[in-house]
Amino acid sequence: MKQNETFFQYLTRPTGFGRTSWVAFALIQSMVIAMISAGVATIDEAGWVAFVMAAAIEAVLFGMSYVNYKQRR
Repeated sequence: MKQNETFFQYLTRPTGFGRTSWVAFALIQSMVIAMISAGVATIDEAGWVAFVMAAAIEAVLFGMSYVNYKQRR
């Protein structure tokens, strides 16, 4: 990690999104998009659960990336 690297620079490294490779990040994001699409398609049958789960996945991804960023400083 560079000494003066910002959190945004840490997330947008050529090697990946923080410590997550770009391939894994793309897979995670495609699953989140699929969950949101399923939530929209089934909104009348409690599709809101898919939105909650997608938000939880994103929160964990960004939260753990921030923890890793702070530990490396």
